[in-house]
Amino acid sequence: MKTTKVNHRTKRPNSKAKKSIKNRIRDAERLLKKKEGLTEKMRLELQEQIEELKARVSERTTNEKIKKIQSKYRGVKFVELRKVQKRLEQLKRYEKDFAAERVPQLKQETALPVPQTEAECHQLISQYKDYELYIKNYPQTQKYRSLFPSQSMTEQELKEREEFTKKIIQQIKASLSSQTPIQSIPAETKEKKAKDSEDSFAKDDDFFL
Repeated sequence: MKTTKVNHRTKRPNSKAKKSIKNRIRDAERLLKKKEGLTEKMRLELQEQIEELKARVSERTTNEKIKKIQSKYRGVKFVELRKVQKRLEQLKRYEKDFAAERVPQLKQETALPVPQTEAECHQLISQYKDYELYIKNYPQTQKYRSLFPSQSMTEQELKEREEFTKKIIQQIKASLSSQTPIQSIPAETKEKKAKDSEDSFAKDDDFFL
């Protein structure tokens, strides 16, 4: 009859387990506080190590925040971008009609008005190009605020939203020109604080058809 061998050896804890970055920062800061046995060179090296580790923690935190925000607003931004690009296609067709001295025709499926003059058409093209810029370059660490709010907003809220959008577009253009990231965005007003970012689009997906 076969007997089963039992392994009575217990697994030893891994003494070389890698410490977390926060623990490494804590250890380095404790060591730095000790004045005995530390040369000036060692002290400077510890300070550099702490700064480097804190920068890594900050970068990781920012990346996690970006990932969370982008995941939350990906659908909204996709719908808005599709609408804006579709409207740009319409406007560019009207632009060709004006250039050929033809009167742009309103298609039955179009829910938006046709520009009445070539200048108005150019103005709208510029506006929707700015909208496209807004969607693609909106600060990644900030809650996305939609371009096309729900109709339940008051006149004052609509005005505040328009001003906010203009400021963001100006900041994006300046950021792209200087190749520096946007440091901050205008503070949110009493206007529902981006509530409509998620619920304004599922209902009006045919808005730009």
